[in-house]
Amino acid sequence: MADIELASASDSDDELALDVLSGFVKTASKPDKEEASTESAKKTVTSPEPPKKVAKTKEPSENDRFQDLLLRAANALDLENVAQDTEQNSFSGRGDQDRVLIPLDSVTVETCRKLWQKPASLPPVSLGMQRKYHSQGEDIMLTTSQPPADSVLVFAASGNRSAKADDFLYLSKDCKSMDAVAKKAYQAAGLGLKQANTAAIMSRYNQHLWSQLSEIFEALPEDSKSKALERQKEGLALSAASVQVANDQADVCARTMTTSILQRRRVWFSVSGYPPGIEKQVLDLPFDGKKLFHSTTEEVIERAKKDPNLGKSPARVNFLRPLNKRKRPKPTKPQA
Repeated sequence: MADIELASASDSDDELALDVLSGFVKTASKPDKEEASTESAKKTVTSPEPPKKVAKTKEPSENDRFQDLLLRAANALDLENVAQDTEQNSFSGRGDQDRVLIPLDSVTVETCRKLWQKPASLPPVSLGMQRKYHSQGEDIMLTTSQPPADSVLVFAASGNRSAKADDFLYLSKDCKSMDAVAKKAYQAAGLGLKQANTAAIMSRYNQHLWSQLSEIFEALPEDSKSKALERQKEGLALSAASVQVANDQADVCARTMTTSILQRRRVWFSVSGYPPGIEKQVLDLPFDGKKLFHSTTEEVIERAKKDPNLGKSPARVNFLRPLNKRKRPKPTKPQA
């Protein structure tokens, strides 16, 4: 019996030992799993995340700010029929920028209708405006110079005959009419350039006055000060926009003057007989505001004559003054 009890005791001890050993194995295997999970967690944390795309805010362009200012001015003045639309890009077909469409002022419309009644007899400039707007270098605005009498253009246009200075007798009536119309356009654009210059100076002076009000606004109470500073900011923006409008007007006037200069040069080439290659080179020469043709016109023509690619001059178009017509013999009556 003692042996049986010893055997059972030993069996229980063996089972207890196995339980302890199995528990040790289980507890020993847990750290491995925890270490693996920790390493995977570290890998997950340390892996770089893809950068997030941040939407860039498009800054308003100069034209956008101008259109916004124009819309605020139209709303403040309670203008009627003010519209907004998006200008379509001819290349992409998408709307690139918004624009404000304001109606023409009634005074502007009435002035145009009044001056459009007699286009042929209308003087190029108003005498009242001519007395009002002045600038230095006015000879640039109202130049009516012609090429010198000894130039190759005058020599060719006169049919290789000697001509006097500013003598248009060898030009036809049509050529003189086209030249006179181009002169009128040049004079009107020159006066418009003076007006643009005056408007730019006044706008800059207005901007100067607005900037000087800062010292006065500092002494105002806080509520009134903030409102006054807002008005000052709007006034400065309006003055800057007015300067830009004056500069844009000067650009338009300068382009109109350039077009009239081109027309007057074409009149001379229409009777010169020079080939189109020479004409193209001379027409695009700069204009210095004093003479109709550039000082290098003679050199360009002489050098182009020696170019074999230009060929010979074609027969000159008969725009010259018609020569004395021959007296036609009177038909004789048949003798009876």
